[in-house]
Amino acid sequence: GKTAIRGGVGYFLNRGSDDQVLGYTGYPPVTFNRSIYYDPINQVPNFASGGAITPIATSGTLGAQKLEGNYNGSFMIQQKVGFGTVLEAAYVFNLRRHIPDTRQLNAIPIYGEYNPSWASPMTGYLYANASGKDLSDNYFRPIQGLGAMTEQYFEQSTDYNALQINLRRNMTKHLSYGLAYSLAKIMSGSTSPYWADKFRNWGPSYAAAPQVMAINYVYEVPNLG
Repeated sequence: GKTAIRGGVGYFLNRGSDDQVLGYTGYPPVTFNRSIYYDPINQVPNFASGGAITPIATSGTLGAQKLEGNYNGSFMIQQKVGFGTVLEAAYVFNLRRHIPDTRQLNAIPIYGEYNPSWASPMTGYLYANASGKDLSDNYFRPIQGLGAMTEQYFEQSTDYNALQINLRRNMTKHLSYGLAYSLAKIMSGSTSPYWADKFRNWGPSYAAAPQVMAINYVYEVPNLG
């Protein structure tokens, strides 16, 4: 009656949501945005159907996608150590799989914003003022005439692994206390248009507090009042 061992594993699927596709509405050919330059306001209606079409930034999802899911599990040993105190030590994990991730298909080249060959012909340099560059990024993209083109796939993952220790004493002889400590590591990934290798985009997540400790106690002053 002084030792307990507990464990469990579960797999949970997340049903797809309309929110994952509603953002794709309103793209061409349903909607076109036209730009008109260097014309007086009263001439704008004349260009309603003939103005330049703004570079399109489109997105979408292709093919069958797997459902996002979580693997949760824990293994804990609980031991009574005397003085009304119980010590617990547990290994806990949470593995997320098939998380929606966005790929950039028309990324600007690395350092493209600083390449002198793409300087503005109007000014001769890239940055005209502190607020930003002279030329739009769309001038540098590999597929000209289009903007940022993305596709979403359910292919990312995150891993959470933690050691969790809990020490507690229930109220006995006017005193109770508790200590909780966790040491966790979170690994996550992302998709880069420049580094296709998943290993380059997988690493520790910079969580603010990989170690957390909390202490509490209550002492009831005897015979007070």
